[in-house]
Amino acid sequence: MYTEDRDLFVLLHSTSDTASLKLLVSILSSPEDQHANILRSQSASLHSMFSSCHVHDWRLYLREKDSGFYDVNNLAMTPKLSRPGQESFDRVKTLRRMVDSILFTRACCQSHRDVLKTFSALPVTTTLGSTITTHSNLLDTYIEGCNTLTNSINNSIGLVENTLLLHNQLETAKLDTEIRDMTKQMKNSIADNASIMVKVRDLTAQNNTVLERVKHLTEQNGAVMEKVQELTQNSVNDSVVVTLITVLSAFYLPGRFVALSSFSFCVCH
Repeated sequence: MYTEDRDLFVLLHSTSDTASLKLLVSILSSPEDQHANILRSQSASLHSMFSSCHVHDWRLYLREKDSGFYDVNNLAMTPKLSRPGQESFDRVKTLRRMVDSILFTRACCQSHRDVLKTFSALPVTTTLGSTITTHSNLLDTYIEGCNTLTNSINNSIGLVENTLLLHNQLETAKLDTEIRDMTKQMKNSIADNASIMVKVRDLTAQNNTVLERVKHLTEQNGAVMEKVQELTQNSVNDSVVVTLITVLSAFYLPGRFVALSSFSFCVCH
């Protein structure tokens, strides 16, 4: 239990269930264990044991994070993506989470290193002092590793973002080319349509000219037909006159011929 005349140190582990911590708890739980009695009587040794567990746990945690980062980084090196936007977003999100966890790890290691510096100022045995120094150096190495890993992750994030940006630029250029080609085709189509319209206009004008000629010929044909009808009517009238003369001749010419014949006979006698 915490009291005012004692200092309380809280060390955060990477996991709540580790083999080293279980071993330490097992030792402390055995009242007849010689090591447990030593740890209970020497607080510095107890702190050293906890420190060993802490350093060991964070070493495994950093190794796991480092391995996970290289897996994601290898995927980030892939130039072709089936879904560039979504896949890039997922990778950046994963890398950002890694950065957050690494920053938390570095903070825990720095805090633990500060605790060890406090222990090193206490009167301890040479062996314990050497152990504290070793743990402190390891934590410095972990902190430096966290900085290096953070920089690497940030570089990968930049690579993913640049890859996505490049992909978007290529897609934009491709789309721009397609739009230009479509615009050119539309302009050509408009020009072709304009040419067709001119031809249609010319054909319409020619058709109108032909229609006017046909109309004129129709009018001329009508005049000719009127003349033909007039001639036909005249021919009919002439035929009637001829017929009438023929009929009259049939009645009058024979009587006159008889009279003339009688007169001639009388003269002769």
